Amino acid sequence: MAHDTKVEIAPGVEISTMGIGAATFGGLFTSMSDSDAHDVVKSAFAHGINYFDTAPHYGKGTSERRLGALLNAYPRNSYILSSKIGRILVPTTQGADPDFLDADPTVERLFDYSAQGVERSLKDSLERLGLDSIDIVFVHDPDSHADVAIKEAYPALA
Repeated sequence: MAHDTKVEIAPGVEISTMGIGAATFGGLFTSMSDSDAHDVVKSAFAHGINYFDTAPHYGKGTSERRLGALLNAYPRNSYILSSKIGRILVPTTQGADPDFLDADPTVERLFDYSAQGVERSLKDSLERLGLDSIDIVFVHDPDSHADVAIKEAYPALA
């Protein structure tokens, strides 16, 4: 499939069959500059890619902040954005994250699949993104928290 191939997911709403996963925008395994992140988003749009995925987990919020700032330069109806729930970010003195080199050292991740955790996670994600909506929300890594995810997280997203 070509980069610019799109699929209609709702009347008048098309999503590219390829997307940009923004874990690297949070510094997954290597640091990424704002300039490089800008180039990725610009190139994605130039090649017809309109789907972007992020999460609070990626760089402890850094990916959402960075991607949101870049996407704000484009009309909101020109892209599809997904993020995730399941982890909330809370203040800490824990410091650096060895897997996400651009991670915010002032917060740590806590698993939270409660209905309140879902609400908080979405509110916080929207603030970090600087947007008023997220098109798709995934439940992130519920494996060891399946009971509460099924009882609370999934219904809260309905």
